Amino acid sequence: MTRMRLGNLSTSTTLESNKSLLRLIEGALKAGYCEEWTYHPSLSGSPQGGIVSPILSNIYMDRLDKFVEETLDIIGFNQS
Repeated sequence: MTRMRLGNLSTSTTLESNKSLLRLIEGALKAGYCEEWTYHPSLSGSPQGGIVSPILSNIYMDRLDKFVEETLDIIGFNQS
């Protein structure tokens, strides 16, 4: 298996083993927002345009991509 490197981040690193990244994502999701100088807690999800949205999207799309690739292999569509 070839491991691709993105800067100093290895793609073979699993999300579950990266506790500091998980804490950062959790903190961003619980941070809340400020509207007209009033703090409002986050009730669910990620705020639209929030800094954590692209990270969560990449995590989700990576797992979806792997699932689709494995499914195509099982049913014989992936001939490469």
